[in-house]
Amino acid sequence: FRSARLGALTRFHKRNHRRAIVIDGNVAFVGGMAVAEKWLGNAQDEEHWRDSMTEVTGPLAATVQSAFVDSWAQIDPGEILVGPAFFPEFPAPIAPPGEAIALHTGLASAPSSENHPIRLLFLQTFSAARQKLYIANSYFVPDETIRKAVVERAKQGVDVRILLPGDKTDAKPIRESGHRHFEQLLEAGVKIYEYQPTMMHAKTVVVDGKFAVVGSSNMDVRSKELNQENVLGILDVGFARQVEETFMNDLKSAKQINLDEWRKRGMVKKLTEKVCSLFSEQY
Repeated sequence: FRSARLGALTRFHKRNHRRAIVIDGNVAFVGGMAVAEKWLGNAQDEEHWRDSMTEVTGPLAATVQSAFVDSWAQIDPGEILVGPAFFPEFPAPIAPPGEAIALHTGLASAPSSENHPIRLLFLQTFSAARQKLYIANSYFVPDETIRKAVVERAKQGVDVRILLPGDKTDAKPIRESGHRHFEQLLEAGVKIYEYQPTMMHAKTVVVDGKFAVVGSSNMDVRSKELNQENVLGILDVGFARQVEETFMNDLKSAKQINLDEWRKRGMVKKLTEKVCSLFSEQY
């Protein structure tokens, strides 16, 4: 996908970061997982990462597949995947008594000079929180607007918790860049945790136990502006409860950051954070 060529090096820089598996247009998996041995375990040691994938079926699977179709159409020979062979028809869903049919939205973002749909999705999702906002993300370097939204929710009494990788990360400069914003978030009442056993690569958001966002997107400049990403926003209490339970279980293996202790970090640490943040748009 967009292999490097002379005269088109910027295409290579704007890479495909979408992660999805779709079977027969009817079953799909979306989340943070790639294809490598580090994803074959269950976070049992440092060689096996902690990650999350979500299985969806029917129309939600078709939404995930549409992101693949978009990317596939851009490669030579530019084949367009259309028709019932790829997108089967689904019967109208029938909700069990007392249960609402899940509503969902799919977002497949691509590099653009002005339009940053991933950023807008996160901003609107965070701003909608009234009781709880739980964020798990592997590469967390949010821009000023996103940080303000998180801070504002915490100051309004929302229980805001953010789960990030600890020192067992594959991208230490990104972690240092994110650390630069910890004090601002902690002062507002945001609770920040760092996962300890191994690399934490999950990318989930759950709001008020009702709405969840899952997919490939990190919370950094690259995902916002440079990568092709795909995410699903799912309005379903049952699913949101599963995401929330998984998040809370992960907190048992995480260390909470204390504001007073954080303020005591040395000048070398603060300088490292500042230097690493200079390159945040490239991570």
